[in-house]
Amino acid sequence: MSKNRKNNNGNILGIILDIIPPLATGPLVLFVVILVAGNFKPSLTMLLLAFLYLAVSIVYGFVILCRRKSRKDRSEKQNIVYKAMGDTLIDISQPVFMISGDGVIAWANKEANKVFSSGDLYGKNFDELSSQTIASIIANLKETPEMELNGRKYEMTHTEFTYRGETYYVLLLNDVTRIKLWRRRYENSRMCVAVILIDNLAELTSQGGKGDYRDAANIIDRLLKEWAESLGAMIKEIASDRYIMIFRQEHIKPLESTGFEILEKIDSVQRDVVPIPLTVSMGVSAFGDSIVEREKEAVIALDNALQRGGAQVALRVDKDGYSFYGGRRKTSQKRTSVRSRLEAARLITLIEASENVIVMGHANPDYDAIGACIGLARLAATYGKPVHVVTNKHCENFRICTERLLTSDDDGYYSDLFIDGEKGLDAVRADTLVILADVNSVDRCESPQIVNNCSRLAIIDHHRRAGNVSMDSPDLNYLDPSASSTCEIVSEMLDFSPTRVGLSAEEANVMMSGIMLDTQNFIKSVGTRTFSAALYLRNAGASNEVANTFFYESMEDYTVQTKLTEKIKIYRGKYVIAAGTLGDDVNPRVAISKLANKLLSFKGVGATFVAALHGNMIYVSARSNGKINVQLILEGLGGGGHFEAAAAQLENETLKSAMTKLQAAIDEYEEKRT
Repeated sequence: MSKNRKNNNGNILGIILDIIPPLATGPLVLFVVILVAGNFKPSLTMLLLAFLYLAVSIVYGFVILCRRKSRKDRSEKQNIVYKAMGDTLIDISQPVFMISGDGVIAWANKEANKVFSSGDLYGKNFDELSSQTIASIIANLKETPEMELNGRKYEMTHTEFTYRGETYYVLLLNDVTRIKLWRRRYENSRMCVAVILIDNLAELTSQGGKGDYRDAANIIDRLLKEWAESLGAMIKEIASDRYIMIFRQEHIKPLESTGFEILEKIDSVQRDVVPIPLTVSMGVSAFGDSIVEREKEAVIALDNALQRGGAQVALRVDKDGYSFYGGRRKTSQKRTSVRSRLEAARLITLIEASENVIVMGHANPDYDAIGACIGLARLAATYGKPVHVVTNKHCENFRICTERLLTSDDDGYYSDLFIDGEKGLDAVRADTLVILADVNSVDRCESPQIVNNCSRLAIIDHHRRAGNVSMDSPDLNYLDPSASSTCEIVSEMLDFSPTRVGLSAEEANVMMSGIMLDTQNFIKSVGTRTFSAALYLRNAGASNEVANTFFYESMEDYTVQTKLTEKIKIYRGKYVIAAGTLGDDVNPRVAISKLANKLLSFKGVGATFVAALHGNMIYVSARSNGKINVQLILEGLGGGGHFEAAAAQLENETLKSAMTKLQAAIDEYEEKRT
C-alpha cells in the first residue's frame, strides 16, 4: 500500500472516529430513557424508534463524511494549482508585478527583479522606480499599452482585483525591444518614391531665352542627381522637366528636419543664371503597401503641391494626410491655357450629365466668389440645366455688386437664380451637380450640408489647397494658384465653351470686379491670362468704370478703418499688424480686407495683418507684396488662402492671445526661411 493511500485511509478513519461518538450518543441516551420509562421493559415500538433513529444517524454521518472528504480533496487540488501557478509566475521569462493602488510592490517574480537590477522589489514604490506612475499607466493602458523601463520597451497587460478593501494590479510585461528594433529596421529599409517636377520649364523655354533656361535646367539636373547620390537613391529623368526617385524610408525624418533644403539650394544656385529662377515641386510618398502604390501616391502628392502653388514638397507617410515643406517662393504664372480648355470640357460634360446644378462660393462671399458663381451659373444655363446660386443675399458685398444686375431683371431670371441654403437643400436631386467656386474646403463653403447631400462635386478655385481638404475626391478639382482670381479661371472656361455663352453686360461687370478685387485693380498677380480674361469680359460688355463703383467707400467704412488703425504695430521691421473691436453692425471681413490692402501700399511693408474682434470671433485678413507667403503664416492659425492673400478665423479668443499666436506664426515662418 502506498504512502498516499495509507494517509487517505488514516484520514478517513480519523473522520469516522470524529463523527461516530456524537452520532452514537443520541441513540444511547434515548435507549436508556426508554428502559427507565418502561421499567426496563421497553415496548417493541420504543425499540423500533430507537433503532430507526440510530439508522438515520448513521446515514447522516456518512453523508457528512463524504462532504468533508470532497471539500478536502478540492482544497488540496486548489492548493496544488495555486502552487503550480505561483511557481510558474516566479520562473516565467516575463516580468510580473503585483502592485497596490498606492504604487507599493506587493510581489514580483525573478524577471521583474532583473528589470531594475535592485534586488528584492518587495515593499518598494513602483512610482519611484519608473518614470510613469502606476495610476497613469493604468489610466492610459488602452491608448498606450507600452512603457519603457531602463532603456527597454515593454507591452503590458494587467489584471485588477480587490482584497480586504484595497485595490491591487497585476502587471504582465512583454519585452518588445527587439521586435521594435527589427520593425524599425524593416520600415527604414522600405522604399519611398518621389516624383519631381521643374515648375514651368516648358512654358518659360517656349517664351524665349531658351538657352538660359536650358542651362538652368542642367544645373537643376546636376543638383538633383548629387542629392540623390547623397541619399543612396536611384533617380531617373522621365521627361525634360520630370524625374522619379526611389530611396530608403530611413531618410524621411532627416529630410523633414531640414525642411527639404534641396529646394532652397536649387533656387539659390541658379538664381543668377536666369531672370526668373526655376523652382522645383515634389510629391514624396512612404504610404502604400507596394512600390506601385507608393508611386501612385507620390503622383497625387505632387498634384497637391502644385495645387498649393508649387515650389514645395508634399509628403505623405501615413493615412493621416500630407505635410508640406517649402512654398516660400512664388512661382511664375503659367502662360498656357491648355488646362483651362480641358477642364472646361470636363465641367461641361458633368453639367450635361446632371439633372440640375447648384453653384456656391465661400461663406460671406466677396466679389470674386459672387462673380465666379454668376459666370458658372450662366454656363449651366447655356446647356439647358436648371441652376441656382446658393448665397447669403443679406451680405453687403452681394447687395453692392448685384444691385444693377437685379434692377435689370426683366424676365425674373436673377430673382429665381439666387437662393439661400434652406431652399438649396430643397433643390437637391439624385443627380445634382454642386460646383464650389473660390473655395476648396467644404467647411468654408456657403452650405456644407448641401455638399454632403450630393454625390457630384466640382471645385474651381485659385487658392492653394488648404492642407488636407475635408471632402472625398471630387469629380472635378481645378485648383490653379497661378491664376489671379477665380473669375479669371471662369472667364477662360466660358471663352473655351463650344457653345457660345451669352454673358450679359451686368454679369460681366460683376466678374470684372472679382478680377479687380484680387489683383488690386490690375496691380498684383497679373499675367497675360489675366488680361485675356479681362478682354473677354470687355467684349461681353463689362466696364471698368462701372465695376470700380463697387469699391467706393462710405464714411462708415472710413470710420471703421480708422478705428482699427488706432493700435498699429510694425513687427520684425516689415510686418504691419493692426487690431481692434468692431460693432455688430459692421461686416468684419470687408472692413479688414480693405484695410489690409491699404496698409500694403506703405513703403517698406512686406505683409499686412488686420484682425477684428466681432462677437466671439476674431477675423484675420492678410496681404503680401509677393515676397512673403501669408498663406503659410495663417495656416498656423488654422486659416488659408494663397501666396499674397489669406484669411483666418479664431473662435473664443482674445485679441491679445490672437496677436500672440500670429506673431508666433510669423516667427516660425521667418525661422524656416533663414
